[in-house]
Amino acid sequence: MFSWVIALFVVAIIAAIFGFGGIAASVAGIAQIVFWAALILALVAFVVSRTRSWATVSARRGRPGRAPARRDRSSRKRRATR
Repeated sequence: MFSWVIALFVVAIIAAIFGFGGIAASVAGIAQIVFWAALILALVAFVVSRTRSWATVSARRGRPGRAPARRDRSSRKRRATR
């Protein structure tokens, strides 16, 4: 999405050079909207990835959360002693 922003700003600059002020302003406005949308989505993705990785680390350390299911090892001990 950030590449779209750069492309739209280039189009806006070219339109402004050729004297199309209205088109340049419209394209620059669209580029600003796309920029802020991309920035917000990037921040949301960052926060979600950090919280998911934290939950995984917490589960491995024995803290409450989404801990993986553990197998019962008592049956192995019984078989080994027989």
